[in-house]
Amino acid sequence: MRFVVAKFEIGDEVWVKLRVGGLLVANDYEVAQRRRSSGVYEYKLRDPASNKLYKEGQWVKQDKLSASRLVRSPAGTVSGQNL
Repeated sequence: MRFVVAKFEIGDEVWVKLRVGGLLVANDYEVAQRRRSSGVYEYKLRDPASNKLYKEGQWVKQDKLSASRLVRSPAGTVSGQNL
């Protein structure tokens, strides 16, 4: 059995990685819900500006998401977080 760690909590800001034509684009969303299905975490996302759910509440797998904010490490340095 494979152990998968949830990378995002409800309220976290994330980027959704989408392929449009030949380009990879990312849009900002907020995690609205999280569940574990068949050992994989999935998330419902909300657009913080319009408060609408991404794709009418469709569940998005964790591998399609990355963190969208800068985080401060314990040492005090700032880096982009890409989980």
